[in-house]
Amino acid sequence: MSSRTPLHLGWMVVVVCCVVGILSYGVRHSFSVFFPSILAEFSWSRGSTAFMLSLHLLVYGLVAPIVGNLTDRWKPKRLMLGGVSILGGAAALCSLAQELWQFYLVFGVITPVGLACCGSPVMNPTIANWFESRRGLALGLAQMGGGLSFVYVVLIEYVIEVLGWRLSYVVMGFSLTAILLPLILALYFFHPSQKRMQPFRSQSFRRGPRTGPGTVSVSDLNGDWIRLCAVCNCGCWCCRTCVSGEAVVIW
Repeated sequence: MSSRTPLHLGWMVVVVCCVVGILSYGVRHSFSVFFPSILAEFSWSRGSTAFMLSLHLLVYGLVAPIVGNLTDRWKPKRLMLGGVSILGGAAALCSLAQELWQFYLVFGVITPVGLACCGSPVMNPTIANWFESRRGLALGLAQMGGGLSFVYVVLIEYVIEVLGWRLSYVVMGFSLTAILLPLILALYFFHPSQKRMQPFRSQSFRRGPRTGPGTVSVSDLNGDWIRLCAVCNCGCWCCRTCVSGEAVVIW
């Protein structure tokens, strides 16, 4: 009689990261449904109003490497909890904004700092710690939350129609903190050793060095080549930020 293998806790961590992604990245993606209401109330130009999102993306790109470095030094759970608190508080503060510079400060600067602390810079190494096999699948499922956040945006759009954009920001900020803080406290763990567990390995997984033609050791890589890859990756982020910002301004 075969016994079923119990579900590895790593998959629960994946679910937690996915839910965090839905609600946290929903704050960014919901800008498109708040945009018309903000324009209608303040009559600012489309370009200056849309610059809020461009600034948000730029700050996120600058802060993400810093948060990734802090993940190795601080307790990641504290980063996640702090990020959710900052993000939820900043979303609620958007409801009080009366001037354009206030939106720039709250949505453009504070919000991306919170998002970086509870987003991919912390979630990706978390998944890498929990999985030695099926890591690609686990990362894909965790990152799926960012895409599913657009479903959350549809809900926010309905709330705006019922309550108005200011109260909707309060609802979004409160719901984000009320759901994510207990979830992270109870079910988020950065490393399996915190639960006296080992990373997930499928039965077909075999640890060992790969040898054969075409195999290159990391130690054989030239330092200049590694630095070039890092610069290219940084350039990719800059291009993504500029293109995203340009698209919003044109819209």
